[in-house]
Amino acid sequence: MDKGRSAKPLKSAVLDASILVKIVLPEKNEENVREALLLFERFANQKLTITLPSFWNYEVGNTLVRKLSTGLFEEKFAFLLSQPFEIYSFSKTENVTIGKFAKLHYVSFYDASYHLLAYFTDSLFITADKKYFGQFKKDKHIILLGSLKTRSS
Repeated sequence: MDKGRSAKPLKSAVLDASILVKIVLPEKNEENVREALLLFERFANQKLTITLPSFWNYEVGNTLVRKLSTGLFEEKFAFLLSQPFEIYSFSKTENVTIGKFAKLHYVSFYDASYHLLAYFTDSLFITADKKYFGQFKKDKHIILLGSLKTRSS
């Protein structure tokens, strides 16, 4: 793992599923909603490329279907599905690498997939998961959502 993050401007990111949920369900008592919405604003203004693993919609859809009525689910999920995210399908070799990483670090295959996607695409993995971030905080390919500056530049 590389250590230390560079100071270059954020141009390409991998967002974990919880950040996507914050974008469409910005609950007032939820942490870091402002940062999530500002990330999405940068994306909407074509200042940020967001790359997601090909399975992102299953993970986000599962969360939204549990939290929302049918009508709201359809509206919010359709909105996310309509976004021009870069979708990444892992190769067989990358899937094996993800599995080895997950086993080595005792993390879920899902979390490892988002994290290693940042490596495979030379992006920054932005997570809202403090525990996961704490385990990898010295890695230059990961940052905690709450540590982002709350500006839309």
